[in-house]
Amino acid sequence: MDPAWIGLIGGLGGGAIGLCGVVVASVAEARRSNAEFKREKAWTLSEENRSRLERLYETLEEIRDGYNSAYVTTVHVLATQTAPQRELVTSTMPWTRLRMLVNLYFPELKDRLNEVDKGQEELGGALAEAIMESSGDRAKNARLLAKVDAVYTTFRGAADGMREAVVDQSRKLARDASASVSPK
Repeated sequence: MDPAWIGLIGGLGGGAIGLCGVVVASVAEARRSNAEFKREKAWTLSEENRSRLERLYETLEEIRDGYNSAYVTTVHVLATQTAPQRELVTSTMPWTRLRMLVNLYFPELKDRLNEVDKGQEELGGALAEAIMESSGDRAKNARLLAKVDAVYTTFRGAADGMREAVVDQSRKLARDASASVSPK
């Protein structure tokens, strides 16, 4: 065989091997980039959900604090027979934000939200009734306070249950995030 042909065949073979190396390296880089993109996307979604869970937790705590203040105010009214301060009676609570966060982002918490909602309706009614019907009659005030206490305990139980569900969601999110970031 002619030495020129041997050089040509060797050059083509070397070029083909080099081309195969470039293709293999490109495919490997594409897979690595795709895996990195998926990890980054999962991390971003995890951080967004964590932020939403934190807002949900804070909103629930604002509502709990609002009802704690209303409870204390009602007990004060029953004990002293003085009118509550106007700002305590007219305070607003972020129910819209709580409902939005649950319904849009965490529908698995709807049952918990319904329990808290029901508890707040009952508590609001009991607080209003206690304030409106309070009198100088200690026995009557004691009955009103007992009713408020019972409903308040139910509301707090529902709110505590929802808070624990939010914490569980946060822990699950943290586990899922660490699993998605770990190299496979």
